[in-house]
Amino acid sequence: MSNLIDNDFVRKTKKKETRLERIKWWEKKRIRYNLIIGTISLIILGTCGFVLGRFEELIEFFFYYLFFLNCCFTLGWIVEILVLSVFRSDISRYRQAFYLIGLLLPICHLLLVSFLIYLD
Repeated sequence: MSNLIDNDFVRKTKKKETRLERIKWWEKKRIRYNLIIGTISLIILGTCGFVLGRFEELIEFFFYYLFFLNCCFTLGWIVEILVLSVFRSDISRYRQAFYLIGLLLPICHLLLVSFLIYLD
């Protein structure tokens, strides 16, 4: 159970983190993010491609989509460091929420895109 929530997220006293530690936090999550998004995307697009008979087109879209999502994932730590540098505000306590939102929004978007492709 303790592995589901990061210790940094629930710890009350927190030491000041360097920029590199902030980047490491995000990059440790990248593999899990890619596995979750990749698996769900393959299931959704594979099902849609099988039903519509346009499997090759959707697989090509899948790789472009994953590249785009990884660029967006990188924005997570870039925004955190920019906010810290420009506004001198530490938003690290919201990391887990940003991560979960960044995980759920692409899945919802992909479901919507698949539905619209199906209607076409």
